[in-house]
Amino acid sequence: VSAGSAWPGTSATQRMLRPSARANPAQGFRSGREGLVGPVIASITGPVVGREVGSLLKLLSLRSLCFFLLAAPALASDGIAEINQACAVSTGCFSGDPPGFPVSIVEPGSYRLTGNLVNDDPTGVILILSSYVTLDLAGHEVSGPITCAGTPPGCTGSALGFGISVDFPYRARHHVVVRNGTVRGLPEAVTLGERATVEDVHVDDINGSGIKVESFSTVQRSTVVSTNLVGIQRANVGRATDNIVLCTGGNGLYCGDGCVVTGNAVSETGQVGIWAGKAAQIEGNSVTLIRGQGILAGPGAVIKDNSVVDNTSFGVRAGAGTLITGNTIRGNSSGALGCPSAGLG
Repeated sequence: VSAGSAWPGTSATQRMLRPSARANPAQGFRSGREGLVGPVIASITGPVVGREVGSLLKLLSLRSLCFFLLAAPALASDGIAEINQACAVSTGCFSGDPPGFPVSIVEPGSYRLTGNLVNDDPTGVILILSSYVTLDLAGHEVSGPITCAGTPPGCTGSALGFGISVDFPYRARHHVVVRNGTVRGLPEAVTLGERATVEDVHVDDINGSGIKVESFSTVQRSTVVSTNLVGIQRANVGRATDNIVLCTGGNGLYCGDGCVVTGNAVSETGQVGIWAGKAAQIEGNSVTLIRGQGILAGPGAVIKDNSVVDNTSFGVRAGAGTLITGNTIRGNSSGALGCPSAGLG
């Protein structure tokens, strides 16, 4: 869905810029101004002057139309609204976005970066104020001035602000997609609401949490490195698949009840490697060198075919009724298991 499509909240400006409507102002001008202006002026001043004044009015109207089209939001040929540093700072990138950071997305649709966005005052870079938004970073970077170093990471700069975020309360904004780019050097990286998707995003040097989403959301094929708090955090019922989380001050990957955590690699985190709620499915992950427990799960979980190696507390700890099977668990300082009533398969 593009930013110029006919959503109920689409602005008059964007409706006028759709290809089917873009011809109408000029067509109306030709049929109206050419047919009426010249004869009316001619009836007052004579035919010669009337023709000259009519031509002048046509020229002025065409210039006004050209100015309107040039000042309008930048839409690519595929109808996707474009975001770049120049419009973010100087003019605003589309209707409802005032000049300056953060860039404000106020309507449903599809948006794409055409260059890097840099905000040296990282109070916010992109603020999403609508549901049903797809933001393609298109391989570009959203960044600020924060740097992090060490294990656990120590970060310089503010802890207040964000890279890409929906407005609060977060769960009120749903079906937002962020994909294909980098977010670095900011207080928080990506914060979205319910039924969100974050995919193919690289996050590093973050003074707070890396990727945070609400319930029924998916985080996949993303990398989170050097965050002061949690790497990836999801609420109940969602998926985290094929991600890499490395060197966090807090938990590596945290999710609520009923979540699915598969194919992730988590290493050198400050607390728990993977922490999931009850009835979670935790399968095929690698959890190593955690400064705490490797995997921690609530009652009724399934912990299967994971590699949990060389962590400083228990390898796996889970609640009653958990099935633990097919895992490689070794070299953990407090022992392999800390499970009061788990079923070991």
